[in-house]
Amino acid sequence: MKWSFCAFFLVFIALNGAEIPVNGGTFKAKLNTRGGALTELQYKGRMLTQARPSLTDRLIANRQNSGKREVLMEFFRDLEYKVIANKTVGAKTEIVFQTRGIAAFNWLRLTKTYRFTKNSTRILIDYRLTNLDTKSHSAGVWTQTFLRYCGN
Repeated sequence: MKWSFCAFFLVFIALNGAEIPVNGGTFKAKLNTRGGALTELQYKGRMLTQARPSLTDRLIANRQNSGKREVLMEFFRDLEYKVIANKTVGAKTEIVFQTRGIAAFNWLRLTKTYRFTKNSTRILIDYRLTNLDTKSHSAGVWTQTFLRYCGN
């Protein structure tokens, strides 16, 4: 019974990702390794996220296939990200996520860096796309936000 509980717990974490809390004084946030997403944001006690994760990404590229234009898309919001760095120095917190595409973008590594400053109203997010292939590729990032005042 003990082993089945441990296995269930690990499967639960794998499906839902691990949460990383950020306490910034006037704001509180939670990031998740599933999609490298912002799952909760409160500012001065007011919730700014709804049921869906925010700041989720999909990668898009156009290419020619047999003379026809084709759009490639991969939902990075569904991928598990590794936490490469999670550090706080003074009033600044930096959390770095990294993942690699698994389908149309298996040649690409995405590094996503969140930067928070205590008691600030800004979240800075840097994206770095790294081509892991020997040939040239191009891609774009489409980020979805679901931030809004939720009435609480």
